[in-house]
Amino acid sequence: MGKRVILAAMLLFATLGVVRGQEYIDDGWYYLLYDDFGERTAVLETSTRPVEDRDLQIPEYIEAYGESYRVVEIGDDVFAWNTSIRTVTLPPRLQTIGKRAFQGCDSLVSINLENVKKIGADAFNSCDLLKSVDLSSLFFIDEYTFKSCYALESVKISEKTTSIGYDAFGYCERLFSVVIPDGVESIGDNAFENCGLRKLTLGKNVKTIGDNAFASCSDLMEIHSLAVEPPAYLRGSPDGVLFSGKSNTYGILYVPEGSVDAYRQADEWGNFVSIRDSVYPDYVEIPITSITLDPDTLIIIRDMPNKYYANWTITPENASYPQLSYEVENQGKFDISFFESGSTTGQISASGWAYAFDPEGPIGSDTAVIRLSTTDGSNLSATCTVIYIAQQATYFSLGQDSVTIECGSSFADTCELLPQYASYVRNIEWTSSDESVAWVTMTHWSNRRYGFFGEGPGTAIITARTTDGSNLCDTCVVTVLPSTTGVEAVESAAVQVYASGGRIVVDGSAPGEPIVVCRIDGVVVQESVSTGKRMEISLPFGGMYIVNVNGTVRKVVL
Repeated sequence: MGKRVILAAMLLFATLGVVRGQEYIDDGWYYLLYDDFGERTAVLETSTRPVEDRDLQIPEYIEAYGESYRVVEIGDDVFAWNTSIRTVTLPPRLQTIGKRAFQGCDSLVSINLENVKKIGADAFNSCDLLKSVDLSSLFFIDEYTFKSCYALESVKISEKTTSIGYDAFGYCERLFSVVIPDGVESIGDNAFENCGLRKLTLGKNVKTIGDNAFASCSDLMEIHSLAVEPPAYLRGSPDGVLFSGKSNTYGILYVPEGSVDAYRQADEWGNFVSIRDSVYPDYVEIPITSITLDPDTLIIIRDMPNKYYANWTITPENASYPQLSYEVENQGKFDISFFESGSTTGQISASGWAYAFDPEGPIGSDTAVIRLSTTDGSNLSATCTVIYIAQQATYFSLGQDSVTIECGSSFADTCELLPQYASYVRNIEWTSSDESVAWVTMTHWSNRRYGFFGEGPGTAIITARTTDGSNLCDTCVVTVLPSTTGVEAVESAAVQVYASGGRIVVDGSAPGEPIVVCRIDGVVVQESVSTGKRMEISLPFGGMYIVNVNGTVRKVVL
């Protein structure tokens, strides 16, 4: 008897379950067909031809083997990375979209998802132009489902949804507001990280919020939590945050009546400066009415190592979304930074010092424009013009009209160039009338220091001329004497004579010994008496000198 019942059941199953996963190709589309006890369904698996449809329509039924099959599912990867599809129309009874089905469809603008009950991981990841989604029938939002949908502005989450998966909406930069319905119990790690959220509502049944779920949502200023008990924050890393620091400082957290103390004492929630006792108050957005930059012009002098600041202020002080964006036109020559010091005030810094050593830059000025704009829809902006100028020299002197040195010797000095931050000083042009006699050996990057070298006996004129348009010029006559002058160096182990720091140093001489300093031509420039200690002798000009310390003779070059 038992065997006959089983046999009958098997025959009935064979009669009703006719087809299980049978393959079928229709107009280039590859399907799997199923017949589950009389309910004939089809799964779109892939396409055997390139999909170039701009407006794609998935059929509600296909005809195969003399029967109609209802299309209920789009399989994994079917349209992944397709760049042609702009719109998608799904049949009303399609229930499932597989993993990565539309991933990377960067031209996709719209798709009707309101009847879909299951969407796989990454299904719409990196759909750059997708603007809105209706998830009214979805039970679970899988990981990465809508990540990097940069244009996504509107999301309707179903009351049936119980959880939002890992990084489901990460980097949706245009998603300014979202309502998490009462059905949701858990929000996964990084679920809304780096979103553009300004307003957030958490349903009354949210119990857990994952690590960094709302991290870097720096514009989030209004949060409504309808849960009487604060949802648990599942921090997975020491530096993980529930909301951004700005949200905690300037934002307002609204909680159910009587729950303020519970939220103040709860981990992370207690970091909010403002927690208000209101289930869901009547809320009126307060727009920004003005934005100012002071000053509206910054003058940066080339080669001056300073930063320049402009302060911005927005009104009113209680504006709902006091966050600003900024952009710079023609930033090439500038280092520009944006700082916030409070919810309605902040600072911009500008500097051109990084380009101070460019010897080839044009004389004149460069201009950049900094524009601050509101992000609350008020469409207000303020500008600050940054002008980067080269400051011409007004005075230039080498400090020496003439210098006498010996063949093979050198001379160094410091010139005077005004103003202190005159630009393009490195571009001073140096020439010698006779380089066989003397030539310029060294110029410091600032041209405050320079040096000559005596090549051979004779006289040469060293000329220095500015090239910044000021056309300032100065000269120095350099006389180079033969290396043999009739004065021979006589050294003593006890007495040391040398140059240091632009001065002549005499060390080791006995008290009362005469010290005579002569020019190379024998003219005495200074006489003194040793103190018996280390002595430093300063002279007004550089050059070659003969120092006689009681019979010890040395040649010294300053």
